[in-house]
Amino acid sequence: MRGFSLTVDQLAPNVLRVALSGELDLSRTLLLDSELQAAEARRPDALVIDLRQLDFVDSTGIARLLGARRRAARGGWQLLIVRGSEAIQRIMALAAMDRALWFVDDPYEALAAVGAAT
Repeated sequence: MRGFSLTVDQLAPNVLRVALSGELDLSRTLLLDSELQAAEARRPDALVIDLRQLDFVDSTGIARLLGARRRAARGGWQLLIVRGSEAIQRIMALAAMDRALWFVDDPYEALAAVGAAT
């Protein structure tokens, strides 16, 4: 079993990226929640969650992404998700997340979507 890690960095002024890698399951969702809420507390114009290095996500991880979407709607920032592997995207489609979340192909597309300078 591969572990889980995440990195928070700044893509552009007031645009933060949270890059996930490894396996996002029940045992890692508290860490994800904590880091997402810390990033959200910075009141970004946009938050980009990057799934490209994610190997696995379960229903609790998907629920955390939906929670981030709800907080973004209430907080007034945009939430964009960088598509993961074919397997991750299949899980997202089965859970109808491809209709609930705003997916982009890469962080640069996210920057263009929010009109941020690179």
